[in-house]
Amino acid sequence: MLVERAQVPDDYADWKRLVGLYSVVSAVFFEFAKGWQDEATAMFQHAAAGTAAQQDLVRYQPSDNAAPAERISSIIANARADALGIPQFGERESEILFATFAPVFEIETTGQYDRFGPLKWGAGEAPEVEVSRPTVYRRLAFTRYGERTLVQLIYMIWFPERPRSGSLDLLSGKLDGIVFRVTLDQSGRPLVYDSIYLCGCYHMFFPTSRVRPLPAPDPQAEWAFVPLALPALEAPQRVLVRVTSRSHYLTDVHPDTGNHGVIYTMADDSELRTLPTAEGTRSAFGANGIVSGTDRGERLFTWPLGIEDAGAMREWGRHATALVGRRQFDDAYLIERRFEILPPADLPNRPRVSGN
Repeated sequence: MLVERAQVPDDYADWKRLVGLYSVVSAVFFEFAKGWQDEATAMFQHAAAGTAAQQDLVRYQPSDNAAPAERISSIIANARADALGIPQFGERESEILFATFAPVFEIETTGQYDRFGPLKWGAGEAPEVEVSRPTVYRRLAFTRYGERTLVQLIYMIWFPERPRSGSLDLLSGKLDGIVFRVTLDQSGRPLVYDSIYLCGCYHMFFPTSRVRPLPAPDPQAEWAFVPLALPALEAPQRVLVRVTSRSHYLTDVHPDTGNHGVIYTMADDSELRTLPTAEGTRSAFGANGIVSGTDRGERLFTWPLGIEDAGAMREWGRHATALVGRRQFDDAYLIERRFEILPPADLPNRPRVSGN
């Protein structure tokens, strides 16, 4: 009875879609989404061809303590499952998983707004970022695939702001950030990487050759934008995520081959709900899961899509990622509905390519 009744609501407000004539305006926003996908694809193609402009790149990497594939496979196989079939890892095992799959970030840096760190409370309405201590927040999550529960490792970075690019910039504002996720198969090998911004915007999937994308059930709704496919990677191989200055757009994701950079530390994302203050602690998020003071001008135009305060930074579990259609970042069936895991005999040797 509990399973039948446990329906978790998403972060779309149907009444806003009704009042805002969603059925009419959605076509306009779908064309906007396709335009952004075309622009993003072009950026990834330029990066792959080596023709993308680069300046002042700063490389951030985790401590070099990644485990080999055999150790990861053993951790996954020997994990005790709880009554719901969810793997339970000890602190040591969790540390190994996070350390092994932590990405390398390569960020174009032209100002303090391109440096990331932990959040702290100051005198403002929104928290501040302590850029002197590069810190990646992390979270352990799970997804369903058939009768299996697969492990997901989430990494989040926070920037002080997205600076204004002009007087009519609707996307600028306080705080900015990126979420990068790794979904593992039952043996601990990466299946799909995907990413969003901390507002829920710009959802991109980077599947490995261990999976095959599934077609969209509705061609007029956002489904799974794939600007880049990756080869089948094995631990301890990391991926490098390249980020632009100011806008913090992702422009490339590829297997990392470097070995020098600024070392970042990791912190549990639960700390975001207990940031120290003079009186005790305070969450970075409001009761609605949104960070106060991080609103964007785009919310004035996108409200008919049913997303509350679109563009504002928000808490894990509150990320609606599609302007047209419905897509929640923490949906337990998100990966299963969009990608088919290939049997080992069917794995192709796919080249690194770009495309929609």
